[in-house]
Amino acid sequence: SATNVLKDAIPGLNLTLEKTGKSEVEVRSDPAAIAGNVKDFVKAFNDLNTQLGKLETGDARSDTTLLRMKAQIGNIVNSSAVRDLAAFGITQKDGALVLDEDKLKAAIAADPARANKVFSDKGGLADRLVGQVDKQIGTTGTLGVEAANVLRERDRLLDQRDKVIDTVTRQATLMAQQYQLAGAGNGLLFGGGAGRPMSLFDYMA
Repeated sequence: SATNVLKDAIPGLNLTLEKTGKSEVEVRSDPAAIAGNVKDFVKAFNDLNTQLGKLETGDARSDTTLLRMKAQIGNIVNSSAVRDLAAFGITQKDGALVLDEDKLKAAIAADPARANKVFSDKGGLADRLVGQVDKQIGTTGTLGVEAANVLRERDRLLDQRDKVIDTVTRQATLMAQQYQLAGAGNGLLFGGGAGRPMSLFDYMA
């Protein structure tokens, strides 16, 4: 380290080296920090659901995709996780998480290691929430697949538009030519000339 403060020697700890010699480092859990992390998890979960709700447009296809995403994210806190959450003062109401801070603090004080396991450890609720969100927005996730479908539909419509523009342009050009020829007594579209009059099929070709 370039200074006497070591920030990366032990993950999550900052060590300040005052002098050479021997020291003891005691690592304790911080109940306040754990409670703060749990509150952040609850807020993140609720904010995500709120934002997904705001995206509903009334379009059946789009809203079905959003409902599927909300259900898959909601599954994170269902089943066995419900019991874990209840032990820390977290319940569900209308799809949102409701936190009882007093119960949370008491549960953390009684068993901080369990709180870390439920929320912070690999495979914990926070880890699963992040994984589910990444899965949803990935190329094979619900949102990724829907976005790819929308892009394909857009490309198809653009191709159709180009074909329509080309057809209309050719028809307008032909109309103008025939109109000019009709003035000289040679237009087929407007009945002039000695040849067979143009049919609608000729004009639309």
